[in-house]
Amino acid sequence: MICKWAPTPWRWVGTHVLFTGSSVSNLRDANKGPQTDLIDEQLRALTIRQVIYRPNPSMISYRLPPLRVHLRGCHVMVVDSSNACLEAVLMGVPTIVLGDAITRSISSTDISALEDPRKAPMGEVEALLNDLAYFHYTLAEYSSGMAWSFIKERLAVP
Repeated sequence: MICKWAPTPWRWVGTHVLFTGSSVSNLRDANKGPQTDLIDEQLRALTIRQVIYRPNPSMISYRLPPLRVHLRGCHVMVVDSSNACLEAVLMGVPTIVLGDAITRSISSTDISALEDPRKAPMGEVEALLNDLAYFHYTLAEYSSGMAWSFIKERLAVP
């Protein structure tokens, strides 16, 4: 399969830092996820840019605007383990991944890189997107049995 996602080239300048919160399931595990207040404090000490905190939608009872609204003009997204970082990468916003988020392999992993985050070569970005797309199937592929056939073939014990 070839990935049909088309990532936007990296943004080099932005007005704000977007810090996204963990989901409820991540917060239940005491060993996973950074302390939100501590990370927010560290971010503000490292930049003069505005720091915007966006909680995970599962953590709140009100409706947030779409993530892409917060990503417009964003310099970098800081994330613990949210898959929201994938949307950031597709919009050309570099990410700093502090946990096990899906874009960790193409991101900075320390907030000290806040002003100059890693911008992986587009070949690495496309490889990650292709890897993700390779393991996703359409409803038609499931219905026809093609997806199960592919999976079953790889599960077969010699």
